[in-house]
Amino acid sequence: SLLFFLYLLFCLVLQLCNAYEFRMVIRSMLESIRNRIKKIGIIRWTHYNKLTYHFN
Repeated sequence: SLLFFLYLLFCLVLQLCNAYEFRMVIRSMLESIRNRIKKIGIIRWTHYNKLTYHFN
């Protein structure tokens, strides 16, 4: 089944790179995603502030 294949692939990946390196890669990916979300939030917030500033 597909799940079993994915499990084998996951094990292969774990063997190819160290478990520690794998964790670091995942952590850096999550960090970049979080930064991107934060950046979008900041842009939206400044845009919102400009709009409310114009209306007041």
